[in-house]
Amino acid sequence: MRFIFAMLVSLYLLFAYNLYAVAGQRGESTYPPRTSEIITVPATLKIDPIQEIHIGNFKAEFERTTLGEILEALGIGSIQHAGDAGGYQEWLCYALPNQRIWLISSEMGGGRLTQVHAISKRSASQGNAACPQIPTRFQSISMNFGWLGTTQKKLLKALGQPSGTQDSRLMYFYAGKKPGLYGGQSVEWDVTSYVEAVIVDNKISSLYASHVTSY
Repeated sequence: MRFIFAMLVSLYLLFAYNLYAVAGQRGESTYPPRTSEIITVPATLKIDPIQEIHIGNFKAEFERTTLGEILEALGIGSIQHAGDAGGYQEWLCYALPNQRIWLISSEMGGGRLTQVHAISKRSASQGNAACPQIPTRFQSISMNFGWLGTTQKKLLKALGQPSGTQDSRLMYFYAGKKPGLYGGQSVEWDVTSYVEAVIVDNKISSLYASHVTSY
């Protein structure tokens, strides 16, 4: 039985590897980049650094706007999903000129926006069925601290000194409370916001933002 189990695991890993290899040959992966679930910096920010993302004239609020509402507003794309239990996530993937963006809902999000991941591309980012080119009128994207291409100086002006740094990464972490209701009772919700920006040539080259409210 152990031999059969080991063989099945090996076949599964080989199958997964081949799928990834084929995807790499056909184009860029449409899966969100992997991120660490462990925040390694202290919560130094006094103000929540993220509330929303502007996609053209459409405003998507973290933990309020659903991926379905974003999809309806942009009029293109498809909601994809992977994982199970605590590792489950749904996302929308879009290609922009020299950029790729993922709008993600984690297992705790219930289909609502909880994470944004964006990366710069040196060459034109090719769209496909799973990650189409975003319509031109929505290609102006920003958060309250900026976006890809924002200078480090402007980022520091918007968010202040980072909670921590590592190599070219600037990490900002906020942990606070807000009043709310749970089961008809007044409670204090825990709010955590995290922003990680990779700086290349003094500009944001990639960024990851996460916003989670829990009790």
